[in-house]
Amino acid sequence: MFKLFSKNFLDDLWANLQILASIHDDQSKEVIIESKSGILIDALVKINYPNVKNKKVSNINNFLEDILYDQEESSRTKFELIEDSHNMNWIILNDQSPHNLYSSLYTVINALLSNNSIKSIIGFVSKMTINYKNIHNQTIYLIYRMDTKSFYPFCPTSDEIGEQDREKESLFYNYLKKNKFKLENNKKKWLGIWGIPF
Repeated sequence: MFKLFSKNFLDDLWANLQILASIHDDQSKEVIIESKSGILIDALVKINYPNVKNKKVSNINNFLEDILYDQEESSRTKFELIEDSHNMNWIILNDQSPHNLYSSLYTVINALLSNNSIKSIIGFVSKMTINYKNIHNQTIYLIYRMDTKSFYPFCPTSDEIGEQDREKESLFYNYLKKNKFKLENNKKKWLGIWGIPF
């Protein structure tokens, strides 16, 4: 039962990430995916992952190198581990190609799932620049909550908790819905993350 749920969750996640990358490719440039995305993780993430040579990877840094750079044709997406100003832990992925960025994001999540570390992922965030209707050159984040397995937009107006632009979030929500992107419909579940470090 769990494996079936996981497969569906990963299939849906991959389909949504592909929709985002194709929106970025659109000539209108209404949505530009920035080069960084971040996975928010529990500080206590434990890794015990056998790589190709059957040695155990003992920490998250080695684990990420192992899964992101294990093949000659790997995208070589860069990563860094940081703690933000709110004591939250992040895996920051950096790649100029949205397709490679999202492929690496998916690979890390899938590997953590295979490692039984999926509970260590709180969610992930993708940064975008929006030029749509009355939104001009505006940074909006797309948050994915792991507990609800759903996406929603987030537009903070400062680093102060609670300060966000709900109108722009709704506009971007409608834009994504129009592009057949699956989102969280219940706005009470749209929890903000202030102090995103990218």
